Amino acid sequence: MNFPNGNHFTKNDKDFYCPKGGRGLEGEPGVPPECIGAIVRIKSLLSSIPDSCCDEEFKKIKKSVSEYLLRNCQHKIVRDYVDIDPDRSWVVFYCINCETEFDSEKG
Repeated sequence: MNFPNGNHFTKNDKDFYCPKGGRGLEGEPGVPPECIGAIVRIKSLLSSIPDSCCDEEFKKIKKSVSEYLLRNCQHKIVRDYVDIDPDRSWVVFYCINCETEFDSEKG
């Protein structure tokens, strides 16, 4: 499975872990979780501003925050399902640490 940052994730039960890239696997040295948490809150605040109110500089800041999380979080990717209708669901993958979403597929 390929994700936007080019890393390959391996399956371990229902969780996916980042084997390389960014700061690596859980437990490896990296950006402290409380710093990642602060950046996640910043991303949430920035996301609350409609795109129609954002100039190009602001959009670069939003993109930079997302890229920082992608590179520096010790990702723990989980798979979840979103119901589209009674017969179909959408598979989503996201990091429970930084809330970054990864490739999804229709089911």
